[in-house]
Amino acid sequence: AAPREAVAADEAAGEDLRPLRGAAADRDVLFVVLESTGALPLGLHGAAGRDPMPRLTDLGARGLVFDAAYTAFPESVREQVAFWESRRPRVGVTAGEMTAPTARPLPALLRGAGYRTALFHSGHFDYLGMRGLVTGRGFETLEDAALIPSRAASSFGVDERDTVARVLAWIDGLAAGERFFAAYLPIAGHHPYDTPADFAAPYPADTAPSQYRNALAFADHALGLLLDGLAARGRLDRTLVVVTGDHGEAFGEHPGNLGHTFHLYEENVRVPLVIALPGGFATARRIGRVASHVDLAPTITDLLGLDAARGWDGASLLDPVARPAHFETDWADRLIGFRDGRWKVIRCLDTGRVERFDLVADPLERSLR
Repeated sequence: AAPREAVAADEAAGEDLRPLRGAAADRDVLFVVLESTGALPLGLHGAAGRDPMPRLTDLGARGLVFDAAYTAFPESVREQVAFWESRRPRVGVTAGEMTAPTARPLPALLRGAGYRTALFHSGHFDYLGMRGLVTGRGFETLEDAALIPSRAASSFGVDERDTVARVLAWIDGLAAGERFFAAYLPIAGHHPYDTPADFAAPYPADTAPSQYRNALAFADHALGLLLDGLAARGRLDRTLVVVTGDHGEAFGEHPGNLGHTFHLYEENVRVPLVIALPGGFATARRIGRVASHVDLAPTITDLLGLDAARGWDGASLLDPVARPAHFETDWADRLIGFRDGRWKVIRCLDTGRVERFDLVADPLERSLR
């Protein structure tokens, strides 16, 4: 079955979420970036068969689900500037060339507004220069696999359950009345798609796609533990929860397309995005308008009743304005692309080849237009 697709541009442009401005004022914020988690395999977005992430689907049942959300760059490291600075990564610009923020980062803005800020990553900040893109952004606490005590640690990361425990312990250490902005970046989902031996994996581990879905299921389990931990502390109903994927993952849906960094097809760049407001303020609603990771920082500040920083590339998703999503990659060919309404275009800067798709009629990008 084809995945759930966004509505046509003329319908999506009328989605007005401005009444939600300030709906999460003075509330806590939990921001979860799921590793290598695209929209296409998920029950949240209409995938057939067993849902690998039922807790994420349940969260979407009480929040806003953006059906046409996109990464700005299908690589976990350089995508950090999209999350924290609302900045578009560009082809040919390395992580080392982006260490200086170009605008006030979201964590720094929130810290200035009185929030305690922390980022917990089950992987390693030293991987591909990620440390330079998360330091100096306003996080008071930065912890990765090198600092998080874990029952199972490897060169690639630590057990998600132990990272969740660290997030909750940090929250427990806050003074009464302190608001928090906590970011959790799991590593489950990344190749080689390992899952702990004591986790009841729901899929047979006989193929790479099945192993991948087991890894997604483990990430979903950890997400559930985190949400349940907040609920047990009486904090979930007062927390704005934002969950997205950093990028997708490909398994040969298009010739030569494996992993996530080399192409800009839907399996690479389309991601889940769920925004659940505190206290069930917003009932379940699906949004067809195109969204980008660079829009998340201005959307979060809008929901909190705060002004966005000057110089951010994105715009609040609460506005009833249809905007294109831009994405780029340069791991092989230099590719740039955009999604605007029902249309998607990919251009190779090295060969000049242009691919154009009607995603409403052809959501799996089988036919060039």
